[in-house]
Amino acid sequence: PVMFAGDEIQTVRASVPPVGVIRGRVPQVWTTVLGADDTLILGSDGLVEQTDPDGVQFGYDRFADLCRSARGRRSADFGRIVFGAVEGFARGAAPSDDATLMVVRRGGAPA
Repeated sequence: PVMFAGDEIQTVRASVPPVGVIRGRVPQVWTTVLGADDTLILGSDGLVEQTDPDGVQFGYDRFADLCRSARGRRSADFGRIVFGAVEGFARGAAPSDDATLMVVRRGGAPA
C-alpha cells in the first residue's frame, strides 16, 4: 500500500507471500490512522510486478511516483490513471497476475 499523509508518502511492501502459499509464515502487521484528507492506496502485486516486453517490472518506485502524480483525483479517475499507466508500461506484454486497486480517503475535518 501507499499512504499519503499531508504532503508525505509512505510505501508499505508485503512482508510474506499471499496467505496459504507458504505454511507458517507470519506477516508483519502495519496499522495506521487516517487523518483528515489522508489517502490510503492498496494495489495488488499484479500492478507492481507487471513486466514490459523486455521483462522489466513496473515496480514499487514507479507505482509510488504514479500515485503521487495522480494525487487529488477522484477515486474513479485515479483508478483509470493507474490501470492505464500499467497497461501502457506493459506495451502488450501479458498480465503478470490479477490487478486490484483500492483507494480509501478520509474527508476533511468537520467545520
